[in-house]
Amino acid sequence: MLVDSQASYMQSRFARSLEPVGRVPIEGAYPDLLCTLQRPTWPSVVGFEVKPTAGDWVMGLAQARRYRKGVHYAYLALPGLAANRELEETARRDGIGLLLRVEREWQEVLAPDQPLPQPWTVGSVVAALQGIPITRRLQLNHPLNYLVVSWLAVNYPRVSPLDALTDHWPDLQSEGSRRHAVDGAIVLGLIDRSGKPTLDGLTTADLLSSVGFSLAMPIDKRRRLAEAAPAVAAVARAVLLRQPAVRLVLDTLRQVARPLSAPKLFLAARHMDEFLARSLFLADPSRSNLEHLDGVAFNASAVFKFKQVLWHAGLLATKVHSSAGGKTTAYDAEDDEWALDERYLGAYWASMG
Repeated sequence: MLVDSQASYMQSRFARSLEPVGRVPIEGAYPDLLCTLQRPTWPSVVGFEVKPTAGDWVMGLAQARRYRKGVHYAYLALPGLAANRELEETARRDGIGLLLRVEREWQEVLAPDQPLPQPWTVGSVVAALQGIPITRRLQLNHPLNYLVVSWLAVNYPRVSPLDALTDHWPDLQSEGSRRHAVDGAIVLGLIDRSGKPTLDGLTTADLLSSVGFSLAMPIDKRRRLAEAAPAVAAVARAVLLRQPAVRLVLDTLRQVARPLSAPKLFLAARHMDEFLARSLFLADPSRSNLEHLDGVAFNASAVFKFKQVLWHAGLLATKVHSSAGGKTTAYDAEDDEWALDERYLGAYWASMG
C-alpha cells in the first residue's frame, strides 16, 4: 500500500501513520492511495481518489478517470449517506467504483469495471509462454546436463556451448544429446540464443563453482543427484523453482497435501492453471475427453524426463515409474505416483500452511 505524498497529507498530524508514502504520476494525476489486490494467480493494482466532501465528486471522478489507464481498478471515495443519481451514473459510465463513508464504515455502492485485459488471464498466458517450452524441451533426465552448459559458457567463453560440451563434457556422447542440453539451458534461462550466459546463468555458474563443482568433480549420475552431490542439487532446485511448470506441480501437491497419481495430479493442476496443466501433462493439449486418461494420453517427456529432473534435484520423492520412457501404450498412469520430497519442501510448506 502506498499513500500519495502530497503536502496536505505530509503536513497533517497523521503523516507518520501514512507511511510508506510516495508520488506515482499516472496520466498527470496522482492517486491518493495505491495498493495491490492479491489474487490466487495474479495481483491487481487498485487506485483510490479520496475527497473530503461529497461536493468534490466532479473533480474526483475526473482525476480517477485519468489514472484509470494505469491501474486495474479505480475508486472514488467520498463521505456521505448515499450517492446521487448523476454521480452514480457518471461513475458507472466511466467504469469507476464508488465508496461512501457512512459513519465509521466504508460501503461499496458501485463496483468498478473489470480490467481489460484481465491480469489473472494475462498471468496464465505468460505462465504458459514461459512454462510450456520447458515441458516440451527438457529431453535429458538429469539436471546437471543443463547446469553445466552455463558453467561452460562462463569458463570457456570463446567457444560455442556445443563445442564446449563436445570438448569438456563426455557424459553426453552424441551431438543430439548435446543439442538437447543447450536447448534445455535456453528454456531454463541460463544462456541466450547466441550462447552467452544470462544473468541467471552467470549466477548459476558462480553457485556451482562456490560449492566446489568442477569438471573433475566425481558425481555418480546413476545415483540421485540430491544424494550424490547435495550442494549441486540445491543449485538445480534454485533454477527449477523459477519455472512456472515446476511450481505448478509442486504447488498442486502442496495444496492437496498427499501423493497423487499422474491423472489425479493433472486434474488437480487444471484448477490452478488450465493452459499450463494441459501442455505439461497431455500429449494432445486440446484433448476434450478427460474421463479416462490412459498412458497414451500423457506427454511422454513430462512423465519421464521432466519428472526425473525434479526427482534428481530433490523436489519429488518419487522417481520415474518403471513403465515410463518406453511405448506410451505401456505407461501405467494410474500407478505412477507423484509426491513431494519431505526433506526439502514438505516440512517448510507444512509450517507455512
